[in-house]
Amino acid sequence: MKTVFRIRVLFLLLSIVYSFSVLAQAELDESGVVYLGHFEVDYSSEVSAVEIIKEYAKEAKEASGNSQFEVLQNVYRSDQFAIIEAWQDQQSREAFLGSPVANDFRTKLVPMLTAAYDERQQGVLDYESDAGTNTDPQEDALYLLTHVDIGRQGTAKAEGLLKSVAADARAQDGNTRFNVYIQTTRSNHFTVVEVWNSQQFYLTHSETESFKSFRHEVQPMMGSLYDERMYSLIQ
Repeated sequence: MKTVFRIRVLFLLLSIVYSFSVLAQAELDESGVVYLGHFEVDYSSEVSAVEIIKEYAKEAKEASGNSQFEVLQNVYRSDQFAIIEAWQDQQSREAFLGSPVANDFRTKLVPMLTAAYDERQQGVLDYESDAGTNTDPQEDALYLLTHVDIGRQGTAKAEGLLKSVAADARAQDGNTRFNVYIQTTRSNHFTVVEVWNSQQFYLTHSETESFKSFRHEVQPMMGSLYDERMYSLIQ
């Protein structure tokens, strides 16, 4: 009887823990919206593009309802940019997109683009706002955005692998962020956003057994190449 009672108590405790973890995730998901954008400009337009991007980012950060707005420039392809933005709700974002500031930005940017602006809404798979050994990135921090496209049969396993590698990375020296997002329209498409205080910290991480194990395990499940891109933050 004591054994049965202990088992029941154990299951009850596990259920409570699981309920709280799901609730915390749901609160994070419902508290705001996240979008990741990518675009390319003509090489001859890089300087002009950076200037209008800086002004746009400044206005976006000050807009009502904005909680994050980071503009990144590809380290090896300076004509490629990415935007990470988070808002308290969809209405706040739409209000800003309809503002004169946003309209002016689009009017100036469109003639410079070499391809259409690519924007995807993201849900949260694994996120910590104050993660890593240093919570504030240094000015020359390295940002990485990695697209992980998984075959639908392997989605559940991939989620576990991504959560595991995120937890390991956050415990390593020099990491200030390691978050995993899942595309709202395609549940088998993930984006990993990580920030390291230098490229050397990232290289050290990439040689760890946990990361190499992750790459080997996730590779057979992938529907396309492991698309990893390095960026610097436009200040």
